[in-house]
Amino acid sequence: MRVLAVLVSMHLLLLLSLFASPSSAAEPLAAPGPEIVRGENDADWQPLFTALARQGAVFSQLTERRWFKVRRQPVVLTGEMRFAPEHGLSLHYEDHTVILDAQGVLLRDARGRTRVVKPDDRTPTVSAWLLPILHFDLPALESSFRLHGARSANDWRLDFVPRDLADASAVGSIVVQGTDDAIKRIDLRPNGDLRIEVLIGTTRTGVTFSAEDEQRFFR
Repeated sequence: MRVLAVLVSMHLLLLLSLFASPSSAAEPLAAPGPEIVRGENDADWQPLFTALARQGAVFSQLTERRWFKVRRQPVVLTGEMRFAPEHGLSLHYEDHTVILDAQGVLLRDARGRTRVVKPDDRTPTVSAWLLPILHFDLPALESSFRLHGARSANDWRLDFVPRDLADASAVGSIVVQGTDDAIKRIDLRPNGDLRIEVLIGTTRTGVTFSAEDEQRFFR
């Protein structure tokens, strides 16, 4: 159950990539920048946060690479992301779908069978991070993360570092990379033996999901 909960927490962090525009993968800036503190040095970042949070319903293709210490080549997963403000987030892979919404986390297999994922006190809860990340709400994010920002020309890097030591141990830091108002890549390092790269492919914003899609990909 702990492994499942950690993986679900990782899927939750993919929410950050919902607000991306089509782009190619690139190496992130080399190091974290200074901490961004609301009301002190966040003014230059607010236009970016606003742009990321105002994309509406989103459909994205993604490639997820999981690098394990014991493997020379990564495990590669491809899938689709759907986000609708009224329904939540759906991450669809070949053999399963992960649904995250106000009720929690639901797993659905290829046959349509579902299973509710119960929260694990030893790992970050979905409810603690879902809405702040979806809305890129700096005041709400500050309660769970220390946020560091770095820039070089039009490229930028945001590091989300959990304030709680248990959360930091389970998930590590989350590095989000982008150019202008487009997210290109997310790096997750939940522990020393695993590294996850999320590369964003074709993205459409302001989409309208059909009734069939709502029933299939959301709760």
